[in-house]
Amino acid sequence: MVMYCRTILLSLICLALGFHRTVFFSLAQSQMGSATASNNEELLPLSQFSLNPPYIDEYISNRNWNFGGDAYMNVNEYIRLTQALRDQRGFLWSKNLVNTDSWVVEFEFKLHGDSTTPGDGFAFWFAEKKEIEGKVFGSTDNFVGLGVFFDTYMNGPHPHSFPMIMAMVGDGKTPYDPSTDGRSSEIGSCTQSLRNKDWPTKAKVKYIRPRKLLQVLLYVFFPTLLLHLLTLICLYRSI
Repeated sequence: MVMYCRTILLSLICLALGFHRTVFFSLAQSQMGSATASNNEELLPLSQFSLNPPYIDEYISNRNWNFGGDAYMNVNEYIRLTQALRDQRGFLWSKNLVNTDSWVVEFEFKLHGDSTTPGDGFAFWFAEKKEIEGKVFGSTDNFVGLGVFFDTYMNGPHPHSFPMIMAMVGDGKTPYDPSTDGRSSEIGSCTQSLRNKDWPTKAKVKYIRPRKLLQVLLYVFFPTLLLHLLTLICLYRSI
């Protein structure tokens, strides 16, 4: 499975962000910024957490982001976490730490692959440690922080369809159980078709610490006579 992404923006309502994946990811468009915790939230974009073309400089690096494994950055077009090949892992982690109570991050992505057996998926991380390879969508288990998992492969029996988008808050002790696709440790989930679309899917993750609020939204396009946008509230809860 291949995943492509383009831009990332963090807004300060803030983030040490990581994209890690076991079989694919490309970056479509993402942004981050900062915001207050009031009902009338004011977003304050944080340029050090944003990702826009050109993605790499003449030294084949990015000032604010580390990438590695099987990840590939096209200078002006996209970031591909992995190719549609077996046993691939790619990552994209922010070099900067987030020191704020509240944050929101938005990113667009596309998942592609010809195989009837897709890759495991990819994850968005807000975590204490980064760039440690492991079995949880390419990153380490027993993590401290938040993981939002875009799971594209069903490892065990479930009463619902896949792909599944789920969130887990790691305490450093509780492991992620891949045999059940993390059902025992999830704090919320939803399902949505994501693979092999001609248009990108947009995700928005928001955390407001004073209200202990976590929100995960998906913006999904459907091609009809007129292009229709569905906003899917995947997760809205206190943590």
